[in-house]
Amino acid sequence: MSNEMVVLVWSIVNALVSVLLEVVPGLKDKWSDLSCKPLILLGFALVVPVALWGITCYGNITLVQVECEWQGAFSMLVAGFTAFLTNQTAFAVGTRNTSNAKARIEYAG
Repeated sequence: MSNEMVVLVWSIVNALVSVLLEVVPGLKDKWSDLSCKPLILLGFALVVPVALWGITCYGNITLVQVECEWQGAFSMLVAGFTAFLTNQTAFAVGTRNTSNAKARIEYAG
């Protein structure tokens, strides 16, 4: 599994979610109220790489270089899961509440 595969998988997931949120009426409002967004994104992150594997192996359309056996499907699942974990970690770090850290720095100073 390469970093390029992880980036490709997550780019497709992000594009798919973005298009769905813009095209389906009322979905954006429902999405903003959901508390299970990470589970939905995990589902997309696991379905997209398996779909890429299936299209490449059985659809005769070469989208990615992958083995057309169970090892290839497993490596695609790992790429999707890695992409999901990377995204969720970056989101958690980027949106973390830093007011406590600032207060500790001011108190220590």
